[in-house]
Amino acid sequence: MNWLQLMSKIFAAVPVAVAGVEAIDGEKDGTTKKQLALDSLGLSSAVAQLVAPNQKQAIDAATKAAGDAIDGVVQVANASGDFNKATAATTLAQHAIGGVATVVAKAA
Repeated sequence: MNWLQLMSKIFAAVPVAVAGVEAIDGEKDGTTKKQLALDSLGLSSAVAQLVAPNQKQAIDAATKAAGDAIDGVVQVANASGDFNKATAATTLAQHAIGGVATVVAKAA
């Protein structure tokens, strides 16, 4: 498995996952929202380890890296006001979707 390619796709999707969770479950606590974002990225480490038990170290490292990326996106969104109650996650989602479109276009 090419973990570098996989991680670049995951990192491109993190802002979209965070924005989606914030829009749908914005009232939940941060720990729950982070887990929802990880789940939406397909990074439920328990499930991944069932599918590929020989990749446990890589799965754990990828899950931690994605979790750190989620924390970073949330910190920036909070600091910039993208997560204020008036706009919810709309601004972040618009930026994230534009960023993913750029990444996809470059990959094609």
